[in-house]
Amino acid sequence: MIRVVLGIWLLLSNTLSLMASERIDSLVHQLSLAEKIEFLFVDRPDSDKPDSLVLARHYKIFDTRKGMSDSLVFPYPNEWTIRAAADEGLANKLFEQSCKDFSIRGYDGIVVPSLDTKVGCLYARTGKGMTSEHYFRLIDFPYRLFDEALKIGVSGLKSPIGKEVINAKELGFPTLGIWSKAVWFDMSPNELMHHNLLFWDEEGTNYREVIRTAVNAGYLSEELLNDKVKQLMALMGANEPCSEVPLVKGNAAALRKKAFEASVSGYQKRMLFPLTRLDTLNISLLQATTTNSDRFVDRARFYLPAQSICQQGGHIQFILSDDEEQLENCLQQLPADSSEVSQYKVVIFVGRLNKALLTKMATEVDAFFLMPEHMQYSWEMMAQAVFNGIAVEGKANQHDEFIRNNFERLNLSRSRLGFSVNASVVLSPDSVAKIDSIVYDAIRRQATPGAQLLVAKDGEVLLQKSYGYHTYKKYLPVKDSDLYDVASVTKLAVTFPLVMQLYDQGTLNLDAALKEYIPDIDTTDKANITVKELLVHQSGLVSYIPFHTNALDRESLRKRPLYSRHYSRIYNLRVDTRLYQNKQARFRKEIFSNEVSEVFNRQLTGNMFMNQAYVDSMYAAIYSSTLNKKKEYRYSDLGYYLLQKIFEREEGESLDSLYYRRVASPLGADKLLYKPLKRYTADALVPTENDMAFRKTLLDGYVHDQGAAMLGGVAAHAGLFANAGDLAKLSQMLLNEGQYGGVRFFKQETLGFFTQTVNHGNRRGLGVDKPELSPSENSHVSRLASPSSYGHTGFTGTIVWIDPEHELIYIFLSNRIHPHAYNKKLIEMNVRTKIQDVIYNSMEY
Repeated sequence: MIRVVLGIWLLLSNTLSLMASERIDSLVHQLSLAEKIEFLFVDRPDSDKPDSLVLARHYKIFDTRKGMSDSLVFPYPNEWTIRAAADEGLANKLFEQSCKDFSIRGYDGIVVPSLDTKVGCLYARTGKGMTSEHYFRLIDFPYRLFDEALKIGVSGLKSPIGKEVINAKELGFPTLGIWSKAVWFDMSPNELMHHNLLFWDEEGTNYREVIRTAVNAGYLSEELLNDKVKQLMALMGANEPCSEVPLVKGNAAALRKKAFEASVSGYQKRMLFPLTRLDTLNISLLQATTTNSDRFVDRARFYLPAQSICQQGGHIQFILSDDEEQLENCLQQLPADSSEVSQYKVVIFVGRLNKALLTKMATEVDAFFLMPEHMQYSWEMMAQAVFNGIAVEGKANQHDEFIRNNFERLNLSRSRLGFSVNASVVLSPDSVAKIDSIVYDAIRRQATPGAQLLVAKDGEVLLQKSYGYHTYKKYLPVKDSDLYDVASVTKLAVTFPLVMQLYDQGTLNLDAALKEYIPDIDTTDKANITVKELLVHQSGLVSYIPFHTNALDRESLRKRPLYSRHYSRIYNLRVDTRLYQNKQARFRKEIFSNEVSEVFNRQLTGNMFMNQAYVDSMYAAIYSSTLNKKKEYRYSDLGYYLLQKIFEREEGESLDSLYYRRVASPLGADKLLYKPLKRYTADALVPTENDMAFRKTLLDGYVHDQGAAMLGGVAAHAGLFANAGDLAKLSQMLLNEGQYGGVRFFKQETLGFFTQTVNHGNRRGLGVDKPELSPSENSHVSRLASPSSYGHTGFTGTIVWIDPEHELIYIFLSNRIHPHAYNKKLIEMNVRTKIQDVIYNSMEY
């Protein structure tokens, strides 16, 4: 029985094979000689189908060397991009991926060259959604060989003297290809046609006519031509619809992005790159382009502090161009270097740069960055390359010309954050929509009027988005550059890196008692508290002292209490859930004034100033506060008041000045700052509370935390204003274990020491928050965050969380306390943690 079934199967298979063969034979016989010859060539694109090429006028075929557009974010890299990338492994991966991706989308065939073997691949569809494949050598047609053979009337041709001879018998096929110039070889036209070849007709010359003449003259047999065409048609003959096959997650887009990034090359004559201290530079950007290069400018503004960018005459002049004529004109119009001011000229060119122009510019240009192919994201990538957001390792097609003109090729590793143009390469396709829905629901339910979000992974920003408005009046939409009051995130962004630096330099001993650093504390019960105990909130200090209400004029209360649990005509200022303040409360005139003076020099708002002497009273209140003798974990800002005192006394410098000099400025982060109204206008600052209980005004650019405000807006526990972008620079520096942009901020091993959980039963590290130790506890961060992760939240509705295990940064900024600090909807809706859950779940899909 088995033999019968097998026999029937073999008979059916042979019958079907014969039927297919007969059908192909019939098609071949119907073709004219011109059509048969045309079948061997890959033509230029049809005008009606700019992304397709025609094979024998019967079948669609993609040729990936010319570049093409599709549903993916990046086009397929063309020949010049692959050559500049100089990575055979990458070229082979692109080759394999493109064959799979385009065949399963229903295209009849694909020709894709592989850099190392010059191989093209022809795919044919089948009715089952599978593909058959056949590989060809893809070469420029050897026109001169055929033409010479016809002239002398011989079937074989030897190389003339002085020309390189390639032995076809050793190689098995000629090695003409798109990456090499045509060479002569000892092979007859008939032998050449016998090999698996598809010819590339780039210029639309009379190659086909030459083959027709060769066939007619007998130098190329029509029988061999028929066999060749028959073979190709057999591959292309199965034209049933192809079922959809899902693409592998992000592979094609990621490979293409990598190819474009790897194609960027750099050359310099003087040691200029890599750029390290961006805050010390003076840069002008000149645009001499035919395409919109604003993406470069926008991305450069992420990397550069605002004060580093000038309109013209910068110490470094970046000249952006994609057109040789405009570039030449721009260089001619630039003034010659002054002997007093040294200037660098850096050309950033997208496209293929003419060698003659390159030589002409070599004496007046100090550095070049080149990308051989223009596509939608070229200028954004070039900005990342210049500022080390991506590695620069490419080899320009004009490499030899650069070397002859005394340029050195750059080989730069990534040292700053890069950017992904498509989050779905890493995150699941619907994750961004889920995150958006969480944020927009929070805005709709008035948990916050707006927000900023940033997600970075593996050193690359996946998402940077702004939502909603500054206030519920919807006058100003939130922009990525806007600054938020980040509240206790100040502890992570300011105090944490400074503590590690002072620890590294030996200024700060974590086990030392406070009396060793603060002389006037030695007579109090706080004298023997250690620095480490302050950092882990295990010092015994109370959680909070209401410094502002301590400054009340008690007479103004008329013997009534300050607060009541019930609303009434007197208690009509709501300050919390079921808590109302006496409207008659006034503050002491010897402490607060409406005008600035030498005495009243601590500014709290535009028209509220505090007597500087009251700061001593604030510290006296800390010294005299009740100390819990059992040093259990209790979150307290008071320890950070003491840390600030230690910093400023030991370094002889104010906290903000110390922070700018040692952290923010080297990061190139001018949007990490205290007292932002000194640098920015109010429309760039997102307001917090409409504070009717204390300062009697909307807090727009002034810190919300009352204690930080009374210190003059600069404190170790609060007071920092920031945007998500510059917080990401700081976070990436921490993720890099103390290094960013070529600058080391502290020792690599120091971070690991400070971010470990210090004491049993206390989840905190030294200056950072950590995930909950017990699964039964309510978690302030995602349960999926790794035990090695750390960060901090802020009262105003902010969070910065860093996960070294996943190389992940998550930043969410909001002003949930606008217009009232008692608005707890953002916390009750668990918005920050829900977004973090989506991010972690998305990475696992």
